[in-house]
Amino acid sequence: MSGLGIPLRIEPDSGISLIDGAFRAVSLPLWLRICPTEEIARHSWIKLRYSSSFFDEPLRPLIRFTTASGAVLTQAMNGPIVGRAEWIGRVPENVVSVSISPGRQLGPFSFRIDDVK
Repeated sequence: MSGLGIPLRIEPDSGISLIDGAFRAVSLPLWLRICPTEEIARHSWIKLRYSSSFFDEPLRPLIRFTTASGAVLTQAMNGPIVGRAEWIGRVPENVVSVSISPGRQLGPFSFRIDDVK
């Protein structure tokens, strides 16, 4: 779901496998890539709404922006309360990749992006 124009999706980036349609953390660090990056890169600011399961580790996810020059900017997002959270942040110029680290524990997890504006 995306208020930016086209639907965004999250895909395993590192340390995560997709097994029977569900995410499973298999090694650390864990990163999910937001696709297509171009939809986020054309904006200066975004508002992400996301959810996690009641059974997921209660922590603040990290968001990582990688620019065309190779700079990597990582920020802590708000931790979900009752399974939901919202983060508003600035998108750096020339972003080529956006990833989210949803946790630090191995095993199944249920992180999802509900909306982006």
